[in-house]
Amino acid sequence: MRGAMAAAIAVAIGWSGVVYAANQSVQGAKKEEFAFDGDAPTAILIEASSGSVLFEKNADELRAPSSMMKLMTAEVVFHAIKQGDIKLSDEYRISENAWRKGGAPSGGSTMFAAINSKVSVDDLLHGAIIQSGNDACIALAEGMAGNERMFATDFMTKRARELGLTLVGFLRGRRFVIYSGDERVKDSGTRS
Repeated sequence: MRGAMAAAIAVAIGWSGVVYAANQSVQGAKKEEFAFDGDAPTAILIEASSGSVLFEKNADELRAPSSMMKLMTAEVVFHAIKQGDIKLSDEYRISENAWRKGGAPSGGSTMFAAINSKVSVDDLLHGAIIQSGNDACIALAEGMAGNERMFATDFMTKRARELGLTLVGFLRGRRFVIYSGDERVKDSGTRS
């Protein structure tokens, strides 16, 4: 009995060493105890009041931000509301273009707005931000500028420049707009 118990303990200790070694080879060497490193390829952490950079990882690398078009659409609409150019209660029609390219038939993210329906700016903003609705973004673009191309160049790119985003530009694309420039993580971090 004692021999079996000793053998079981020896096997357990042996296996723990194998598991530890395998874990180290898969995960790499152990990092410093208090060091921080995430899986993201680029990052920056800036202390808001002082502007001090607390952490950065490849912050000068040019990257296309995720959902930049939808973020910029929301920024342009909120800016227009603040300026008094449009109101949350204004209504825009869901065109066939918005419905086909951004609605249910597109197969992408949508707020499922009905073709030819009139939807308030408030509801379109909710659809664009919460549901990431391409139809909502297209309807906002068409309602404010007449078409996607004019919205992208005359509203989005112009607003980006006002915010200091000098490396970005927006064009009409297959779905809504395409991001035609890259930005450093460091640039977007200083404008947040």
